[in-house]
Amino acid sequence: MGLDYIRTTRGKPWRKQWAQGLNLMNEPTLFDIAFNTRRRTVSAFVEVENPPANGAELLLELIGSDAFVFDGQRRVARVENLPDDVLVLLHRTDNIALATVEHVSLFGDMMELSLK
Repeated sequence: MGLDYIRTTRGKPWRKQWAQGLNLMNEPTLFDIAFNTRRRTVSAFVEVENPPANGAELLLELIGSDAFVFDGQRRVARVENLPDDVLVLLHRTDNIALATVEHVSLFGDMMELSLK
């Protein structure tokens, strides 16, 4: 008649409290941190009268120290103060990156681009 007999005859086996805590930590909860892949975004100053519409596929090109946005052969916008991660991306891809227009400002002088 020892601890083993009590554990087997009483039904539910005894568990340490901290072991239950470890099990709860490994289960997914409502507030789990999930890192989704975010796209890099940049703001560009529009240089043409009719800016491209939302969802348009454009080309971001680094020429010297300046970054320009092209729609085919037409220069559409310029980007000032590129973030460092975008500069690294452009240098890795031979100074060219594909961009999508996310938002054009109400006055048509600025647009937000997301890089792929």
